[in-house]
Amino acid sequence: MTLNEVTAICVAAYRFNNYSFVSDGVVVREKFTNTEEPDIVYGNKTLVAKYLGIGGEEAPLLTVTKEDTTQAQEMTDAIVNDNLLAILKGEQIRGFRHSLVTLLSKESVTDKELLRSINMLVYVPTSAAGIKAKQAKELKSHEFINSRWIGHIKDKVDCQITIHKAMLSQKYSCYFITAYTAENNVIRFSSRSKWIEGNTYQIRGRIKGNEINSWKGEPEYALTKLSHVKLVLDKS
Repeated sequence: MTLNEVTAICVAAYRFNNYSFVSDGVVVREKFTNTEEPDIVYGNKTLVAKYLGIGGEEAPLLTVTKEDTTQAQEMTDAIVNDNLLAILKGEQIRGFRHSLVTLLSKESVTDKELLRSINMLVYVPTSAAGIKAKQAKELKSHEFINSRWIGHIKDKVDCQITIHKAMLSQKYSCYFITAYTAENNVIRFSSRSKWIEGNTYQIRGRIKGNEINSWKGEPEYALTKLSHVKLVLDKS
């Protein structure tokens, strides 16, 4: 088998599990059916092993489509190209990411190498999805160049926002939130609650600062910092 054929099997497993990665082994969901029997979910690696005939006997047999094969190549290209761009930016690539890219960049891979590499290849779909999400955020960041401050310091605001980034800080035990309004005006605040990236919320808060964004890798734009932020209504 070729590298792309095995990667396509991993894409099929990802699709089978609702476009997500499920840890290896059998997972039992918390919810039960009307017959009070648990709904069993099979790990991506188990599904791939079943297809290749090297394990996972209890798992269902995947159907690998032409679309899976096409996506496998597209995902491989996305991961390799993202790695090349990172190197050109001066980033150091180590660990799992380096090993995965090294494997995907090989012109030929033996069957023995492929079987040994399943533990890495099952992460190709989630790695590619992460790159796609990162690129979407970077693209959105460039739309913020026309951002404007939404008021004066100490003003109370009531507005609808969409979460752009929600970064968890272990040091401060809170999330640092970057969001934007319908007019692409950028807002930042911190919260101990989890906010979902891409979701839209109605909030109230108080302006504590008007600044210019200076985060590395992003363009400069006006941003409004809020305090005492409260959720009014989740509109997602």
